[in-house]
Amino acid sequence: MSMVHGPILPTVPLTVKVRRSGGFAGLRTSTSVEVAPGSPAHEAALALLAARPPGGPSHPDGLRHEVTIASPARTVMRRTFTDPLPEEVATLLALVVSSRSSPS
Repeated sequence: MSMVHGPILPTVPLTVKVRRSGGFAGLRTSTSVEVAPGSPAHEAALALLAARPPGGPSHPDGLRHEVTIASPARTVMRRTFTDPLPEEVATLLALVVSSRSSPS
C-alpha cells in the first residue's frame, strides 16, 4: 500500500465516524469508534485513505454514508459516499459495525 497518508497515521489510533441517512424511510444513524493501530479496522481506514475512491452521485431514496477519519491531531478525511459503496468503504463500514457489536 502506498503511504499517501503520511508516516504517522499507521502508529496512532484513528477515530472513524459514520453517519448514515436516507433510504425510503429516511432513517439516520451515527456510529463512532476508535480503532487501534494494527487492528483490521485501522488497516481498512488506511486503505481507504490510500485509495481515495470517488463519492459517487446521489440517488433518490438512496443511502448516504458520511465517513470521517480523524487522527488525534486533525480530521484526515470527511467524504460522503452513496450506494453502491466502493469496496474500501464497504470493508471499513463492516469492520466498524462489527467492532461496535463485539464485547470489550
